[in-house]
Amino acid sequence: MFEGFATIKSPPERMKTKLTLTVEKELINQAKTIAYAQNTSVSSLVESFLSNLILKRQDSFSERWRGSFKQPPNMGNVATKRPTSLHRR
Repeated sequence: MFEGFATIKSPPERMKTKLTLTVEKELINQAKTIAYAQNTSVSSLVESFLSNLILKRQDSFSERWRGSFKQPPNMGNVATKRPTSLHRR
């Protein structure tokens, strides 16, 4: 394309599938108004909502691993211990 410039490739598009929903007419009208105001589509609004819903249901890393690792006995709280002297160069 341009000599001396790197080209940036966009990530591959994920496959989209149609979904038919039955929703109250007034709700659809309001969703269209919101989508128009945000310069997007109702499909994008629904997709964003579903993505956020799924992310909220997934446990965080700490929640998934909580209680899986045990501190060896007689170690105390090593992270809070401070050296008695500073290291000098």
